[in-house]
Amino acid sequence: MSAPTHTLRLPTHAAVHGRTVLVRVDFNVPLATEPGAGVDGQITVRDASRIAAARPTIEWLRQNGAKIILM
Repeated sequence: MSAPTHTLRLPTHAAVHGRTVLVRVDFNVPLATEPGAGVDGQITVRDASRIAAARPTIEWLRQNGAKIILM
């Protein structure tokens, strides 16, 4: 008995153009504050790999006319 094969269907330009697309993203990234900066101190992202991984999808949707909701 073989394992079932799953095929991922990718959207086309026509499928997303003018439509609202809900994209679930995980932007729970590690942050760092500058030492001694106080409450209003500079906050930086220590590891932006999750943001970078989501960017191609977001850019493709934007370039193909979708309205994007990030959740």
